Amino acid sequence: MRTQEAEIAFLRAQINPHFLYNALNSIAALCATKPQKAEEVVIELSQYLRRSFDFKRIDAMTTLAKEMELLEAYLYIEKTRFGERLQVEYDIDETINLPIPHLILQPLVENAVRHGLMKAIAGGTVIISVKRQETEAVFTIEDNGIGIEKERISGLLEEKPESGGIGIWNINQRLMMLYKKGLTIESEVLKGTRVVFCLPLTDIKQTGRWNGKKGDRPV
Repeated sequence: MRTQEAEIAFLRAQINPHFLYNALNSIAALCATKPQKAEEVVIELSQYLRRSFDFKRIDAMTTLAKEMELLEAYLYIEKTRFGERLQVEYDIDETINLPIPHLILQPLVENAVRHGLMKAIAGGTVIISVKRQETEAVFTIEDNGIGIEKERISGLLEEKPESGGIGIWNINQRLMMLYKKGLTIESEVLKGTRVVFCLPLTDIKQTGRWNGKKGDRPV
């Protein structure tokens, strides 16, 4: 029990304090010039925080619809900060509706945004894809950012780092524990990174389905 509690505390601690600090700064700046936009960002931030903390076990499951709502709230806030430097594309098979581990997509997308795209002067695009492939749902997070050196990729997956990359390592560990299959990372320096994981499709009926558009959410 203590191990699970420690893991949950660790997951919650991944909600980056720099992200919160920057989000609040963005809200403060908007208050003077665009108060209605500031209000919208506050609502999205509150929804993001509520959904991020809404689990009690390390193996807790949510629906794809709820995980996409969390992801959209995060990206809405980041687009408020970065504007046209951050482009987002969705390619979601809306017929897929399966249990998914809580807080598993957003940290991967956050890594793509923070470490891949925003370190490039021009920014770039992150593509979130969920596709059906035989008996599995294939999740892909792809960016056209600065990329990762090949020698660093195995370390991100296999060794808990002293700093940085914790989200990648933690998600890989959770997937291995639940499904015996972890993340696949492909990357090329200055061209971008592609992170893939697969979940088994089941006949379990889940309520709700993500109904977002297959395109960028306007800010």
